[in-house]
Amino acid sequence: MNILSINIRGVTGSGKSDWVRKLKKDWRFSFLGIQETHQAGLPDQFWNSFWDRSPMEVVTVDAVGRSGGMACLWDPGVFSVDNVVKNQNFILITGRVKGVDIVLNLLCVYAPNDPGRRRLLWANLINLKPHFSGVWVAFGDFNDVRYKEERVNSIFDSLAASAFNDFIHTMGWLEYPLSGGNFTCISGHRDVKLSKLDRFLVCDDFMNKWPLAKVNVLPKGLSDHCPIFLSCINSDYGPPPFKFYNSWLDVQEVNRVITRAVGEISTIENGVVALANVLRLIKSKLKEWKERSRVIEEKDAIVLRKTLADLEKMAEVARLSEEEKKIRLNFTSKLKEMEVKKNQRLAAKGSDQMVEIWRRQFIFFSSRG
Repeated sequence: MNILSINIRGVTGSGKSDWVRKLKKDWRFSFLGIQETHQAGLPDQFWNSFWDRSPMEVVTVDAVGRSGGMACLWDPGVFSVDNVVKNQNFILITGRVKGVDIVLNLLCVYAPNDPGRRRLLWANLINLKPHFSGVWVAFGDFNDVRYKEERVNSIFDSLAASAFNDFIHTMGWLEYPLSGGNFTCISGHRDVKLSKLDRFLVCDDFMNKWPLAKVNVLPKGLSDHCPIFLSCINSDYGPPPFKFYNSWLDVQEVNRVITRAVGEISTIENGVVALANVLRLIKSKLKEWKERSRVIEEKDAIVLRKTLADLEKMAEVARLSEEEKKIRLNFTSKLKEMEVKKNQRLAAKGSDQMVEIWRRQFIFFSSRG
């Protein structure tokens, strides 16, 4: 089973659900742990927009005011739940993975900012663990680092780190090495602050069962925390099918592609057959346009991400110059704007317009036939 964990810093922000849904498509996880929802009283139906069309179940912990809040979403066809324990700072879900004869305890954590409250949380979890048999996977935002090297441009609290390491040792947990980055929280405006606050911790039995599992740090996207992804299986689902996104209706080039495609049909013998031929040609032309647009957009995004990654690497060893700080702020803003616009374009705001376009084309060709 693949698991994604993310401190989302508010689930109602612009493009957040589209961003997570795209992560679901790209990474094929069947369990999702979200920290810092910043919301209370959300209906279960709200979480459908964070998932794909596969079945989904959800358990939540309400935020207190605008602070905290968690949600766990999963595919019941992959993971069947036996028990749930909820606390303001964690959700423990016990169940079984289909085809795997073990009990799995999944612990989603959002630790408090205050060191004293974190130590209390560690003590509560230590007391809770003996009551649940099976293997353990703990993940989320622990708001602590283990070593000084896991912080850059922020204060290292040795006492808090010692308490955190003692907690991990007492629980008997191990940690997979990270791929894709050394830090999971990248914040700050002028001085880049880097920390490894988010992580996966597993018991010895889990690591023996999945010794080749990997933890990837994904791009931070619409939060200052990077999503982290635990992969226990490798699957190749082949190329994705062709889709028409509603957002394309707002792109002038798409209108021109459709108009030219309609114009290439010169003879009509039957209105329904003609409509099918037009739609088939539109699909072919849109594929060509989509590929051209994708290449241009990806090149721009690659340049922005590479420059930001280079600057953040530089910040690990030295302070950035004023000009470099300006470049980072500018490129961060541009990349975020690109991501937000991309997510907004994917929203289903143009479906009624598309239906109307096709309805008019059908009436037109039927009358000609």
